[in-house]
Amino acid sequence: MSTLLGKKLLNYRIEKLLGQGGMGEVYLGVHTEIGRKVAIKVIAPHLARDPRIQERFKREALILARLNHPNIVQLYDYWARPEEGLYLIMEYVEGISLDRYIHRVLRGPIPPRQAIEIFLQVLDAFQYAHDNGVIHRDIKPSNILLRNDNVVKVLDFGIARIVTPDPTHAEDSALTKTGTTLGTVVYMSPEQLKAKNPAEIDHRSDIYSLGVVLFEMLTGKEMYDRNQLSEFDILVKI
Repeated sequence: MSTLLGKKLLNYRIEKLLGQGGMGEVYLGVHTEIGRKVAIKVIAPHLARDPRIQERFKREALILARLNHPNIVQLYDYWARPEEGLYLIMEYVEGISLDRYIHRVLRGPIPPRQAIEIFLQVLDAFQYAHDNGVIHRDIKPSNILLRNDNVVKVLDFGIARIVTPDPTHAEDSALTKTGTTLGTVVYMSPEQLKAKNPAEIDHRSDIYSLGVVLFEMLTGKEMYDRNQLSEFDILVKI
């Protein structure tokens, strides 16, 4: 999909590849008339035709649309045409991920005072999300951005869910196969790892993940070192 570079997508000119993963890529786009910079999340074409992926992508857009908080990345637009592509147009954040800040810039722990200032903003974002019935389920340093002016922005609600009275609500169950583990193992709670139905996970699992992130901020190290331990070893320890 890097062939999008230099091309026009909707009303945006694609300037740069910001990141990529198994599901797709994120680009820096600039509105051709008003000049606003945006981040454009693009799902890989072969996945965009999968109805399950389409519904999950739509749910991410619905979740972002209901969240309006200074520490959560804002959604500007949503475009879903399976034959043409699935796109989220979002606020562009000029800064660095918490993960890169710890391991590439500081190469060690964040000073306690600064760590507290950052983490309070993170907590504020997730308190707001939880108050609005949203469980993130993939909290980790790479999903927390530090803007150049030290404002925190939380992103990637791709596997988040909206809490319903029934934990087996079809909205979530239909999008995730039973027995599938969602999230990033190093930051997952024991309950999230053991859950047979991902829809059973509530805000308490997010709180556990936040604690793991805080540990990494204050020590400069992952709680479970992926360079030294296999995923199986990490699962056993958790």
